Amino acid sequence: MDRSVKVAIIGAGVSGLKAAETLLSSGTISKDDIVVLEAQDHFGGRIQNSDVSQSKLGIPYALGALWFHDSLVNSVLHELLDSGLLNDEDIYYDDKDGPTYSSEGLLDVSGLKLNRVMEEASQFFELYFKDRCSDASCDEVVKEYVKRHSRFLTIEQQQYIGRLMRYYELWYGVPAEKASGREIIDGHMGRNLLNKKSYCFLLDLLKKKVPDSCIALNQAVKSVTQLSESEKKIELETKTGLKVKADFVIVTVPLSILKLKGSEEFGINWSPPLPRSTQDFINGLDFAALGKVVLEFDNVWWDINEDHFLIIPDEIDSNDRFRADGTPKPFAFPALAVNYSKIYKKGGSLVILTPAPLTNFLELNPDQSWKYFKPVLEKIAVEPIEDPINTITSNWTQNPYIRGSYSVSLAKRGNEDNHKNVLEELRIGNDVIRFAGEHTIVEGAGCVHGAYDSGIREATYVLNAMKS
Repeated sequence: MDRSVKVAIIGAGVSGLKAAETLLSSGTISKDDIVVLEAQDHFGGRIQNSDVSQSKLGIPYALGALWFHDSLVNSVLHELLDSGLLNDEDIYYDDKDGPTYSSEGLLDVSGLKLNRVMEEASQFFELYFKDRCSDASCDEVVKEYVKRHSRFLTIEQQQYIGRLMRYYELWYGVPAEKASGREIIDGHMGRNLLNKKSYCFLLDLLKKKVPDSCIALNQAVKSVTQLSESEKKIELETKTGLKVKADFVIVTVPLSILKLKGSEEFGINWSPPLPRSTQDFINGLDFAALGKVVLEFDNVWWDINEDHFLIIPDEIDSNDRFRADGTPKPFAFPALAVNYSKIYKKGGSLVILTPAPLTNFLELNPDQSWKYFKPVLEKIAVEPIEDPINTITSNWTQNPYIRGSYSVSLAKRGNEDNHKNVLEELRIGNDVIRFAGEHTIVEGAGCVHGAYDSGIREATYVLNAMKS
């Protein structure tokens, strides 16, 4: 049955649900005035826990967002704390300086003063871009740092700094030779709190305030058409043939979907085409692939007292990180193994963060996870190493409605600004087609609280536009 509403929202992730909750709580829009169209058979978007039945230890692992980033200004964190819905036992600062390992074994980061060199290299990025219009990759800037300051660096520091700085791949989810060097300049407002309660808790809170009648699952939108001679301004059509007419639409689909052509299977056809400024913004960003591999064991054979273990890669050319048969070489990529055994005090469990293209390979071939990580994790063992009793991997790159993790700026050539500068000057969309999500906001870009705040922003825009 076709529907006619005041506001249609595309996507039932955190930004879509928060936009819907904000509209409904305003008192000016009823449940009959709004519809949320979700392509998948569940709400939540990129927030998802593994099913408890998948775990041998009874742990529902967060396969998507896990941390409260920017804890000084994180709106979601402070709202939950202020409302009493989150307490001290639900959050954990897992930022203890953990050990770092290479293929040679434990690396004496402190003794070699590598931590201070990393800090200086990070500061160099700001100096490097101070008077530059053109971008450069993280890898290029680090190499320039070493070139200019080699007289002040020991042989060991020159040997390891490039490999250590690839740690940023575990932030941005893309290789250092592709990631925009300007990204590192943007500092974080506060430490990162591990969310032991998981963000599914937040989704459930939002969902309770959005009636079931407002959410239509399995309704992938295939076209958005602006109407010129109609009482309603926009018509949406889904793959099932459902047509929805609305005064406003808030689009919260991932950037990866926006980047698809309308003629592609999972793309959206815009009629008329989106404004050139919006298209340029979408094309100026890329989509990362930060993934997770969960390994469960009968026993803890690593140091139970450490929060995490950083594994740095070998110096391997970017074109030579995979073998001829397509499998990744050990120590070809950085990894961060989070010690769930300490955090949750429940069995032997490591959750490993991986960047692209390693993520793409392991999500496509989860049975290869232990083969890749065994020689890597042997370095952190303090007891005889054991094979895992269970393996769980994320699958974001394999999901056609998501296709990765979150937005990222790749290094550009020429005089192009990065997406955050563009965002500050650009109104995305137009008067009736609005955009929300982690890719549409400066503070909190790529994070849950950014998506959450963008949902509030666009719902507030719609409410003000309706008044005027």
